[in-house]
Amino acid sequence: MKKIFLVVMVVLGILIGSYQVWGPGYFPDQEKEAQASMIQKAAQDQKEHEYRDKLSQWVYDHSSKISRPMTRQIVDEVMKCPNPLLIMALIQAESEFSPTAYSSAQAVGLGQIRWVIWGKTLIEAGILKEARDLYDISVSIRATNHILANEIKVSKGDPIKALERYVGGKHKIYVDQVVYNFLHLSTIQKS
Repeated sequence: MKKIFLVVMVVLGILIGSYQVWGPGYFPDQEKEAQASMIQKAAQDQKEHEYRDKLSQWVYDHSSKISRPMTRQIVDEVMKCPNPLLIMALIQAESEFSPTAYSSAQAVGLGQIRWVIWGKTLIEAGILKEARDLYDISVSIRATNHILANEIKVSKGDPIKALERYVGGKHKIYVDQVVYNFLHLSTIQKS
């Protein structure tokens, strides 16, 4: 047992000493793999950045109510959702991407959420604490995502029924707008 331990220690000492003497180039295969991995990661990051830029441009083109920097904030938050393009399509139809939108039906924020209907559910889900939180971009997007996910579940995965439930009834023009937005967003490809 002592001999095995001694042999392992000697081999480790030689490897560590070799690394210190000859540097990381002493293990060229591992170094090449690490460099290739870093290059691949950088390329993926660049593609994701360009994709988000294209989505931000779409948001900017489909709203007259927000600044260009706000479009990127919205896109970055929406991309955290499981169905980002559907959420983005819905938000455009609901509020034209205005985080301060308020309707006569007392619907608030990007997703035009009615506090009297969804407030308790959103508090229990830990998404927000009070109605005014819906004016915050990230909170509003998380709340919209939570509600839409609930409606998709209740509708057994039927997106049209889920959208009708989200808007509170059969509104063909609304559903058509969200579907059109979604299809258009789906054509935006990563480079």
